[in-house]
Amino acid sequence: MSADAFELGGIGLGPAAESAYELLVDRPPSTIADLTAAWGRGDDLAAVLDALETKGLVIREPGTPDRYGAVAPDVALEALLLTAEERLHQARDLAQDLAERHRRHLLEPGHNVVELVTGRPALRQRVAQVQRAARLELRCLDRPPYVDSRGTSDVTLELLGRGVACRTVYDGGAVEQTGKLASIERLAEAGEEGRVLPSVPMKLYVADDRLALLPLQRQPSELEAALVIHPSGLLDALGKLFEGLNGLAITLLVAAVIQTPLGLALAKPGIWAPDVLATLAVAGVLATLIPFALEATALRSLSMATFGLLLAFEPGIASVVGFVVRGQSLTVVQILGIALVVAAAAATLGPRGWMRRIGRYNRELMADPRTQAFGRVPLFNGLSVKELAAIASSAEERDAAPGDVLTEQGSAGDEFFIVDSGEIEIRQDGRELRRLGPGDYLGEIALVFGGTRTATAVAAAPSHLFVLHKDAFDKMIKSQPRIEDKILATVSERMRYR
Repeated sequence: MSADAFELGGIGLGPAAESAYELLVDRPPSTIADLTAAWGRGDDLAAVLDALETKGLVIREPGTPDRYGAVAPDVALEALLLTAEERLHQARDLAQDLAERHRRHLLEPGHNVVELVTGRPALRQRVAQVQRAARLELRCLDRPPYVDSRGTSDVTLELLGRGVACRTVYDGGAVEQTGKLASIERLAEAGEEGRVLPSVPMKLYVADDRLALLPLQRQPSELEAALVIHPSGLLDALGKLFEGLNGLAITLLVAAVIQTPLGLALAKPGIWAPDVLATLAVAGVLATLIPFALEATALRSLSMATFGLLLAFEPGIASVVGFVVRGQSLTVVQILGIALVVAAAAATLGPRGWMRRIGRYNRELMADPRTQAFGRVPLFNGLSVKELAAIASSAEERDAAPGDVLTEQGSAGDEFFIVDSGEIEIRQDGRELRRLGPGDYLGEIALVFGGTRTATAVAAAPSHLFVLHKDAFDKMIKSQPRIEDKILATVSERMRYR
């Protein structure tokens, strides 16, 4: 047996003990002098044999000198195996109990359902933990950059070996990276269900609808921070996002499989002529790739609701084009159907803008300058007027003189600022980045997730600000946990294509 091939460590035998036991198994009872000649290790053989005797693996025959023999392995090792199995069962029961206690803790009102993980070492470890948390299924959206590409692939292979289903939608840019295609083929051979789309919105891991991880930074060249999402409305939304993209990838594949033979079967004479093939190729690009690329670009700057509203206008636009170009007209029922689609999409825009001023009660709440200020912050787009007023009521007003420091780079962040009047200068590493004016805000990440400040903010002119402390915010959402779910959903929406 080689020096690195010891197999009995799981039942409490170290390399020296295992070597000594094997030495005894291969020979009749022997003296220490006889055994030492074949020992070949630097360990104290007498001490090792004493330890084996204590464990019941060695029997000592008294004499001058004493002789040592091996107890039958099917008796001695079986006892140790049973003990180890019992300890393993106890450890598994304890792990399940701790997991259940942690799950109940996460479901308590006001619990933070999001963790902020920073730093590549911590992030690499957390990615592996989220992957290994999967017991039934791991779902991934895969796109560059990678914190540990080889490591994540190895963990996926480990999960597939345990019978965990793994489904991944790959970004087209990921497939083009050196060695990535070979890795995808290796995972596919092991049983992974892989799909490819021209573009996926984010990197994402979802384990059993119990845990998810997604990057925090905007358009990162390297992964330095990520969010770990526990059971919540946000986690459900991320799961639906994956299923939607996976369904889209399957639809594209099925459409190609069905349309290709039909196109060949119904092809007219001359289909293979170079000019005809060139025309078909151009038509394919214009009809599929370009619209898809434009939609992906629009999603980078528009919210999902706004994008959905634009898509809802497609039947109407197509109808207008059909009428102008080909003289086609619509029936009253068709016009009504298109109008209902557009109206339903408009309803998904949520309680924002002029819609918050419908009704006397809403207008009275929106008359408060603080509520108005918070209503202009995208972070709170999904909140009703009543919820918006609840947050605004937790804020305080503050005046800042020129030169007053509001935040300092590297310090702990626990305040969110909205500029009501004046001007705030944002500096990073001593260099001015930009200036904020009335209606601008800073510190939303500190409000939701905490962490350290990434920049210094200094009043450049006499300024009036609305300030919301994280303690006050946390206290408020403990009494109204639905607000936290809505804010986290907005954060996820804003990070989809960052």
